[in-house]
Amino acid sequence: MPDHKTGERALTYAEKKVRALELRREGKDFRHIARELGWKSHTSAYEAVVKGLRETMQEPADELRKVESERLDWLWRKVEERMDTDHLWAVDRGLKVMERRASLFGLDRVPERDLSREADAFLSGVHTVKQMQGAKDLSE
Repeated sequence: MPDHKTGERALTYAEKKVRALELRREGKDFRHIARELGWKSHTSAYEAVVKGLRETMQEPADELRKVESERLDWLWRKVEERMDTDHLWAVDRGLKVMERRASLFGLDRVPERDLSREADAFLSGVHTVKQMQGAKDLSE
């Protein structure tokens, strides 16, 4: 009896992801997708679809970033050639190229803060102060 995980008919996870995307495009719900692909939970189907969508969108975005980066490299070389002769204009244009590159690659993006942790710490401190005030009121 062939092993379902290693047999010829077994689908790899990558193949299942592709099939999950196809089924979702056909309008199937995640429970149906999970059943058809042999997953125990609809959550597995959902995660496969989300992962597949991210990967599908990521590849063209990476290719576009590469093309844009090459264009910025070309622009930078042209600006750099003029830095000695037309200094202020070239510096301004050079800064624009640098700004665009930073934006393209997310270099200036501010990291997200975990406000929930900060809120929990604040509320914990408030709770502690209230407890201390309550203990003080009882002792008086």
